[in-house]
Amino acid sequence: MCMPGDNIAMEVEIIAPNPPVGSAALPVQVSINADFGDTARLVGYSLDSGPFKVGENLPLTLFWQSLANRPDPLTVWLQLQDQSGQVVFTHQRPPVRPATDWFAGMLLRDPLDIPLPPTLPPGDYRLWVGLLKPDQSPLKVAGSDTLALTTITTIDRPHVFEPPAPAIELQVNFNNQAHLIGLDLPQTAAKAGQPMTLTLYWQGAGAFDRSWKVFVHLLNASGQIIAQQDQFPGNGQFPTTGWLPGEYITDPYTLTIPVDTPPGRYRLELGLYDPNDFSRLPVIGAGQVKADHVVLEKWPILVE
Repeated sequence: MCMPGDNIAMEVEIIAPNPPVGSAALPVQVSINADFGDTARLVGYSLDSGPFKVGENLPLTLFWQSLANRPDPLTVWLQLQDQSGQVVFTHQRPPVRPATDWFAGMLLRDPLDIPLPPTLPPGDYRLWVGLLKPDQSPLKVAGSDTLALTTITTIDRPHVFEPPAPAIELQVNFNNQAHLIGLDLPQTAAKAGQPMTLTLYWQGAGAFDRSWKVFVHLLNASGQIIAQQDQFPGNGQFPTTGWLPGEYITDPYTLTIPVDTPPGRYRLELGLYDPNDFSRLPVIGAGQVKADHVVLEKWPILVE
């Protein structure tokens, strides 16, 4: 009998469907059927209508069909061009399944989360796609290097560069990318079963290549978490990929303290982590990594 916690290894064989699945089974919003050389066919793509916020991801999904068995490695190449035809942004990455694993007739759903630069001016842009060979030369499509997909519209959000006035001033450097500059803590005492609010104040310092989540924990004397809230900054409205150097972010939280929490002295712990792999953004001090979180020892929370 298998018990919880047992480590069980299993081998699973994955085989191709027989008969093969046709392209009509794919959830394609826009059909294209354009051949990139004799290597791959772009069946179509799916994309929300937008508009899309700069600093966030453009959720594009491409649908490919291989025309060859185990071709050379390929890289998906995307461009945004402004209304004058000037390239303002490029993005490259391999397909979700390496082309060297493709076989003729195989269908591939290739989701791409394309990070729109926070400095990209709001406006209308033409989205182009290409496929690059290992030597970075493009596979020809309809006699050209790239294929136009659609026009997207980007919008910006307000950016605040006027310093806030937090009740508690802090100076915590997260990897030279974000500074925690302060905290509003209206309550230093709370009742079990009741919510406790606080507000963090951040300042952007460097560019982010991925979206980090903030965690706020309430710890007991043993370091156990008794209450927490994890969220993308600003209730999801201010992802770190959209932060500009020098701008300030106001980031509110509400912790609900469980009704069975014993009275006593508790501490706040906070930091940033990548929800994809749970790695944390390090805290830097005197040019060295000090920790992967900060504990606010000077501002305890008393639970009554």
